[in-house]
Amino acid sequence: MKHLLASALCLSALLIGGACKSSTPAPAPAPTSNQDTMVHADGTACDSNDQCASGVCEGGCEPGAGVCVAADRACTRDLASYCGCDGVTFQASGSCPGQRFASEGACAP
Repeated sequence: MKHLLASALCLSALLIGGACKSSTPAPAPAPTSNQDTMVHADGTACDSNDQCASGVCEGGCEPGAGVCVAADRACTRDLASYCGCDGVTFQASGSCPGQRFASEGACAP
């Protein structure tokens, strides 16, 4: 009965230009994340492959030091060593490392 009375009072308040308060609390806002989840075009800064439309983020390991690059770009066929952000040496094209790296050349032992 209380709910019916509250609804009737609310309807009356709305009809005369007032506002109505609900006894039901508003849901809490969803938590926000600082992680960038947008998909970026080639040539823009990135931190991971999933941020790039091409699926390839390469460059330095520092936040924002990567750059989205085209996955189908022309690369040289030579092999160069790179020290990956995880401290593991990998080999890739000298012109297209294909991932983020700490430095050119093998990782220190």
